[in-house]
Amino acid sequence: MRSRLRRRGAALSAAAVASFGLAAASVPAASPDPPAAPLAVTTGDATDVTLSSARVTGSVNPRGAAATAHFEYGVNAAYGRRTGDVRIGVATRERRFAARLTALVERNAVHYRAVVATSFGTFYGPDRVFVTGARPGGSGGGGDDPPPPAKRHHRHQI
Repeated sequence: MRSRLRRRGAALSAAAVASFGLAAASVPAASPDPPAAPLAVTTGDATDVTLSSARVTGSVNPRGAAATAHFEYGVNAAYGRRTGDVRIGVATRERRFAARLTALVERNAVHYRAVVATSFGTFYGPDRVFVTGARPGGSGGGGDDPPPPAKRHHRHQI
């Protein structure tokens, strides 16, 4: 009888269990729902972009699973480099994370994406792209270096 009740998925009270002549210990307790695979991983914006670095952001709802996150980045969508892991922990709401990408080449496109790992597997955010800054006088403008010296005009006497 116990197996028939269990197949139907009935949740039984102690009184119902006793009415069937079963010991309460013989009916398994209901367990909480197990964690599910994370909702979509988001690759956020790149901010504080300089000649050779940028701050990138991402977010995920781990849906009850313990999670870690990092970013993959490089000159194309094959990436080739990654940041260190950031511990997201166990969460049931969206968690944001960020990292600083360094040693980038100036005036160069950088591809990046957020990556989240849980016990359910590894999940990838979409590829995003930003362009690093350029020194003054370059095609990108801006930067940290002073402008080049002004040209001097010389007068020639005859």
